[in-house]
Amino acid sequence: MDEPAPESPALEPAPTGRLSRLAAQHRPRAERWMKTAPVWVPLVLAAHIALLGMLPAFLESRRLSNEEQALSARIDAANQRGLELERLRRAQQDPTYLEREARAARYGTGTGTAADAGAAGAEQPASTPSSPR
Repeated sequence: MDEPAPESPALEPAPTGRLSRLAAQHRPRAERWMKTAPVWVPLVLAAHIALLGMLPAFLESRRLSNEEQALSARIDAANQRGLELERLRRAQQDPTYLEREARAARYGTGTGTAADAGAAGAEQPASTPSSPR
């Protein structure tokens, strides 16, 4: 009764039928893929991050940079307009400027500013000949 126990059959399915033959043909290929997984899995992951993560991020960064430049131009224009309005507000509070405006309105000569004086000098009747220079 000291007979050795018969060896248990392998956990492999019995090689019968067409499916078993196909599986047997592809087993070395599957083993090779599993052995090289530490190499190709990080490569696939890096490609995934590069194409689906970094590329959209770079495109968004470029778009935001362009938007930043456009916004900066708008801010500069708004600051210029603000300075112009501030200058006008200070002029409106200046008694001398207000007196000049009142006189110009009374006599109908414009606002009396340097720009109006230059424009008035440029308006000459067409009948008067200009002096040759």
